[in-house]
Amino acid sequence: MLNLPQKLAKLEKKGEIIKVGIVGVGQMGAGVATVISRMKGMDVLALADIIKEKAINIFEEIGVLRKNIFCSSDDPDECSRALEKGMRVAT
Repeated sequence: MLNLPQKLAKLEKKGEIIKVGIVGVGQMGAGVATVISRMKGMDVLALADIIKEKAINIFEEIGVLRKNIFCSSDDPDECSRALEKGMRVAT
């Protein structure tokens, strides 16, 4: 565990980033998203919350432009297509 930052940095150099989705962006989920967004080798790609606007706000707080956030209509196929295009998904 002590060398986790180095291992994650190696993954990033190889282009093998760990893709993360978080369900629930209350205080704890928002904190996790913020920490992960600052780590090498990990990236938050999807946030889900009962209040979709909270997920959008967290993405914006971690530096994602609004135009790069796909707001899901609860269709998993639409979410997958958005992720394939490099967008973040808020649902």
